[in-house]
Amino acid sequence: MQVTVTEDGTFERLAPEIGSDTDDGEGFQCFEGSTIEVPENEGLGVIGPDQPI
Repeated sequence: MQVTVTEDGTFERLAPEIGSDTDDGEGFQCFEGSTIEVPENEGLGVIGPDQPI
């Protein structure tokens, strides 16, 4: 989803248009190969599986 900040400080959606051919669901557009898996420990400060939290 692409958004911009307007001059009055609000957010405005640029693309994809909801319900358009490029809307892959819930207003998002995901190109094949552009998604990733997020590990369970994401954000916990763990660098490796053998490192304690």
